[in-house]
Amino acid sequence: MAQTVQTAAKDSPVEDTPRKQARVFAVCLPRSTSSIFARCMSEVPNSEVFFDAQYCCIEAEDNLHLMGKTVDHEADDIPDEDWQKALEMLVGEDCSKQDVRLLKLPYIKKLLDNPNPEKDLIFCKLALPNIECLQFPPEKCSNYKYTFLVRHPIKVFQSYRNVIYSVATEMSLYAEDPSRCKAPSPADFHFARDSPDRYVAKRCFFKELYDAWIHVKEHLDPNPIIIDSDDLLSNPAGMLSKYCAAVGVEYSDGLLKWEADPECCANWKNVLTPLHHFKIGRIFCGNALNSTHFLPPSPIPSIDDVTEDVRKATERAMPYYQEMYEARMLP
Repeated sequence: MAQTVQTAAKDSPVEDTPRKQARVFAVCLPRSTSSIFARCMSEVPNSEVFFDAQYCCIEAEDNLHLMGKTVDHEADDIPDEDWQKALEMLVGEDCSKQDVRLLKLPYIKKLLDNPNPEKDLIFCKLALPNIECLQFPPEKCSNYKYTFLVRHPIKVFQSYRNVIYSVATEMSLYAEDPSRCKAPSPADFHFARDSPDRYVAKRCFFKELYDAWIHVKEHLDPNPIIIDSDDLLSNPAGMLSKYCAAVGVEYSDGLLKWEADPECCANWKNVLTPLHHFKIGRIFCGNALNSTHFLPPSPIPSIDDVTEDVRKATERAMPYYQEMYEARMLP
């Protein structure tokens, strides 16, 4: 496990878990159908959703570093206006109305350790592009059930390639890079070479997810649940009923269909709430926020039919995916 993962602070008070309250910490990868999974779980009556809150924290910290600032979580001495600027560097829009406390990992941890006791479900979804996102997990005594959502690497990296190209072109990120005259064409785009710096996939993704899985088993939850997205999409009723039983949530067929309403995310815990008010949120999560149900999975493409960047990333990721896939919850 990467050394940057710290032991959670011991001086923050933690309330006892209410007997009826289910607490779920769902770790996943970018482009693993995790947003539509969170949308589904938000249909659980009286639930509260944390949506990639820690990911935004890490992105803001990276931008603060570019600004010459050093983040000291214990000192908490960076002015709010600097946190706001770091967030605006990420989204390219005015963020003066956003709650910058939600960019601080210890604050997110505090909320997770002491959630609203009136809620029946606390569902924390975390896309894990790098291991730093798990620097401040909830205390073990907060009794979160850890789950992992995996997806075949070739599908993850194809989707990642497409969405990063959309983000870079629609948000005019290439115009920020003086070394580029224009954006590459979709056919020529290579996500490991041509992504704007903030989106370069410097890591394997799957190695980080695998490391998190091992860390959770050793320190937080000896029996975390793994779901493969194709299993979920192929048999939503069967997989969701098993999943809900395993995490202490009452299943109903109401989890299989919902209204296409971007306002569903208005109360989700994320510094960019509501997500659909920001272009970056609409690009990354628009399909999920406008969805009404799970769609059947597409076939797994042949490795010979994908671009070189997707092929190489898939080959690196397969050993980690395969071990987690073999440990998954079966349909």
